[in-house]
Amino acid sequence: MDIVMFVLVVLLIPSIMMGFGYRWTNKPPGKINWIYGYRSKRSMKNQDTWDFAHRYVGRVWLKWGMGAGFASLILWMLFPYGEPMISIIMYGQLFCLLFPVILTESALKKTFTKDGQRKS
Repeated sequence: MDIVMFVLVVLLIPSIMMGFGYRWTNKPPGKINWIYGYRSKRSMKNQDTWDFAHRYVGRVWLKWGMGAGFASLILWMLFPYGEPMISIIMYGQLFCLLFPVILTESALKKTFTKDGQRKS
C-alpha cells in the first residue's frame, strides 16, 4: 500500500467528520435547505430543530471523527499490509459516520414534540 491509500483509507472519513463536526458545532447552516446540511423530517421542522440537529451531530462527529482517526491510524500501523484490515477500518469508519444519525434523531425526539416545539 502506498501513501495515497493511507490517506484515503485512514484519514479521509475521519477528517471529513471532524471538519463538518467543527463547522456545524460552531456555525450550523443558516437556513433550512435541501442542498447542504443534516436533513431529516425532524431536523427540518423549523429553525430551532435545524440548529439543534446540526450542533448535536456536529459534536458527535467531532468526537467520533477523532476517535475513528486515532483507531484507524493505530490499526494501520499494527497491520499495514492486510487487505482485510482495510475493510475493517473502512467499515468502522462508516459506522462512526452513520450511527450518529440514530443518536441525533433520538435526541431530536427527546427534545422536541412531533410539531417541532421544545418539550418542557
